[in-house]
Amino acid sequence: MKKYVLILQIFRYIEVLFCDNNNLFSLPKSLGNCTNLQYLEYSDNKLISLPNSLGNCTKLKKLYCSYNNLISLPNSLGNCTNLEYLHCHNNKLTSLPNSLGKCTKLQQLWCENNNLTSLPDSLGNCTKLKILDCH
Repeated sequence: MKKYVLILQIFRYIEVLFCDNNNLFSLPKSLGNCTNLQYLEYSDNKLISLPNSLGNCTKLKKLYCSYNNLISLPNSLGNCTNLEYLHCHNNKLTSLPNSLGKCTKLQQLWCENNNLTSLPDSLGNCTKLKILDCH
């Protein structure tokens, strides 16, 4: 049990986390304990969803979750107001959360090769957006 507590204490210091190219089907809710996380790479896995606790990672700047089986992104992603890069292409997304409009520092949004039928109007709040790829 002490080992588990130590790992959870270390989580809060993690700034960069690479877990790409694995066979992960889910992420732990404890990911939200990584409150200093700035760069998260989870591409090329088998994820269906991301935990709502991701919204606790308010220092997150880069989120790469492409080439999974994601059908949605958590609404809590809007709490990640420092987010600059979101790569969620090649998934099964049918929509993007309206809360994404709170991520006003967003510069790049790569969401091509999904099942999107529209984009949230709130993206208009992302005035720093330079690249939007949703073909």
